[in-house]
Amino acid sequence: MKNYVIGIDVGGTNIVTALSDLKGNVIIKTKIPTEAYKGYKDTIRRIKEQIEYVINEAGLSVDNIAGIGIGVPGLIDVEKGICYFSGNLGNEWQDVNIREDLNKFFNVPIFLDNDVNVAALGEKYFGAAKDCKDFIYITIGTGIGSAIISDGRMIRGHRFCAGEFGHLTVDKNGPKCSCGNVGCIEAIASAPAIARRIKEKINSGRKSLMVEIAGGVDNITAKTLSEAYDKGDELAIEIMKETGEWLGIAIAGYINIINPELFIIGGGVSRAQERLLKYIREEVNKRAMKIQKESCKIITAHLLDEAGMMGAIAAILEYLNLI
Repeated sequence: MKNYVIGIDVGGTNIVTALSDLKGNVIIKTKIPTEAYKGYKDTIRRIKEQIEYVINEAGLSVDNIAGIGIGVPGLIDVEKGICYFSGNLGNEWQDVNIREDLNKFFNVPIFLDNDVNVAALGEKYFGAAKDCKDFIYITIGTGIGSAIISDGRMIRGHRFCAGEFGHLTVDKNGPKCSCGNVGCIEAIASAPAIARRIKEKINSGRKSLMVEIAGGVDNITAKTLSEAYDKGDELAIEIMKETGEWLGIAIAGYINIINPELFIIGGGVSRAQERLLKYIREEVNKRAMKIQKESCKIITAHLLDEAGMMGAIAAILEYLNLI
């Protein structure tokens, strides 16, 4: 009986693989370093070995597996199972057919999607968006991405590129973004951008507890911000407020256009919780239209570190029409 599925979260740092039943109950999971610098073929080999490992550890065989779901950071063709580009995984991840390569070893349905879309599906079925048909999920970490669920369905766009929230321009004179534009919200409010802004302020003469907390200005990260904020550090409060305001500007535009019931914020920066959310909500309240803002709650994600893993499980269950 095919009573199990496998979900795989392929990240720039780790590969997380989980075997679950058809209700999303995880039976066994593993986490290994991605080691993407070894190349695409080596990563596929490592994914294959982890699939085999969780199947064997559970005392099962491939015949018991209904399908495999995979989340990958990059531009994904969900119909063909192709990754066109993945900046986090390296140059060899261009125009590679992951589905085809894994089907050489496992003759089961395989569904591949962008990691943010996958995380949104995790929240839809197992997290903050249960029973919600209209929501937006954004992740704020090394970059900023989003997924849009409208009337219960993922909006993917003509070339599967919908949801590039991180590349909304919020400041026409802002910093250069990795996409080539200037003033994108990702270039202002992602984790590296927050750290950069803090360091610029300190290097220009501002005093802050963050230097002591981090053990030097070069060690400051977005995580340092919350600890200093809780201690009443003036610069930390200023940076947190500015970050919330910039995010609020972008989020208000999204809320006006999509009219979601929920706006869910995940990723590492979301660990700031209400420290950041209160400033986001204040800015959204100023800028979003009355009906849209009154009908939308802005909350943090529930799954956090398990979003990719649970999302990959949700993705294959949805693909197989099992949830």
